[in-house]
Amino acid sequence: MEGSIGNRYVPEKPIMSLPGGMIYLGTDLSLKRHVILYGVDSPDEAFTARYLRQLREASQFTGENFMHILDLGMDTESSRIVAILKPSSGKPLAQEIGRQAWSFEESILLICGLSVTMQKAFAEGITQFSVHAENLWLNEENQIVVMNYWEQGPARHRGVTGLCGLLYQFLTGAQTIPLSWESLELLLLESLRDLQSQQREEVLGIIRQASAGQLSLKEFTSQLRQQLSFRGERGMNDVKPASPASQAPSASAARPNPYKDEEQERIRELKQFVAGPSRPAARRTAAPEPEGDEAEDKTAAMELDEPAEEKRSVGWLAKRVLIFGTAFLCIVALAGFILIELIDNHKPNRGEDPSFAEQVPATPQTQQPAETAPKETKPEPSPEKPPASGEPVQAPSLIGLSREEAEKQALAYGLHYEFVIEASDQANNTVFKQEPVPNTQLHSGDNIKFWVSKGQ
Repeated sequence: MEGSIGNRYVPEKPIMSLPGGMIYLGTDLSLKRHVILYGVDSPDEAFTARYLRQLREASQFTGENFMHILDLGMDTESSRIVAILKPSSGKPLAQEIGRQAWSFEESILLICGLSVTMQKAFAEGITQFSVHAENLWLNEENQIVVMNYWEQGPARHRGVTGLCGLLYQFLTGAQTIPLSWESLELLLLESLRDLQSQQREEVLGIIRQASAGQLSLKEFTSQLRQQLSFRGERGMNDVKPASPASQAPSASAARPNPYKDEEQERIRELKQFVAGPSRPAARRTAAPEPEGDEAEDKTAAMELDEPAEEKRSVGWLAKRVLIFGTAFLCIVALAGFILIELIDNHKPNRGEDPSFAEQVPATPQTQQPAETAPKETKPEPSPEKPPASGEPVQAPSLIGLSREEAEKQALAYGLHYEFVIEASDQANNTVFKQEPVPNTQLHSGDNIKFWVSKGQ
């Protein structure tokens, strides 16, 4: 069926906003089943014809772990092209990044599984799709499913380089990927701190080769799989017999800092620009610790139970002074760092590094619920051109507009949106409430929510 979708497919719940459209969970009224409605706004007839042709060609592909195209058509009210996709269990992967934690091994298995899916698709000529988290779905079997495979994704989100970025997102929980591979490597280094130094260097070496285009998809996958057996086969060779407690090395000597001082400072700076939402503690499988360290911990615990005469020895006092002195210096250094940051934040015209400007997560806006405003029959004038990402904008007034007009108005201001359909004394398909309220100061890329009336 190609034509109007209004009589058969009904959107029920927004799932995710797109730069030029929206993804909904909907219902097929004819077959009484749930479907995914992937809607893309069409600026002109030429775009419509070209996009429908892409969908028809892609609908012939029925690869595993891809959302198959069941139908396609036009929403005549909003001039939106809609692809009807077969739904998958689970949730969009972008919503799980940051909420769910993956260990190193789990991350490698997910990437390798997606790589096998990609290799099968490549064999059938489906090669240009994005593997960024926003285009993927994580089903209940813990498999990654591709949503849009008919459009060409950005080069850094396709193929091997796309998998490198996705691996970074799994290991760090970040929603955005640094533009610079050097920055990505520095931030990834902290998430790999539980690995043995040799394995950590091997993983970073694989990513360097892949980002430089030196590895095929098959080679990249093969080298990552080898890392799964690293701890079992090679890691045990690094374990040394436990030494007597009297000869146990100090913790600082047994566990050298994997970062240089300048790298630690760089990581702290990058974290201010590239930060994912809070995530639970990662279920990492820690590398086997040398038994000597365990012996040292036991020795330290035993020292607390020594007789009072031994505790008062010069060595005991020196050790306590060293411990408490180090802790005091760390607290003073941390307080000084926080104070400097607070002073910097209050300086006027504080500059930003433009290379990371697009990656700063939007700060959620806390607003009081908007009161019902009088109906408005015409939308406010839209900006002449869409604002750049992160550019300050004022929340447009959507009250009184139809759902379609409100969606277009939100996109014109560069905002992501979601809506709720509720019973109201307002006319059917009319916006009667929005958050945040009109004229609230926002930034391009922020979210706006509005309520659409379905009548009494």
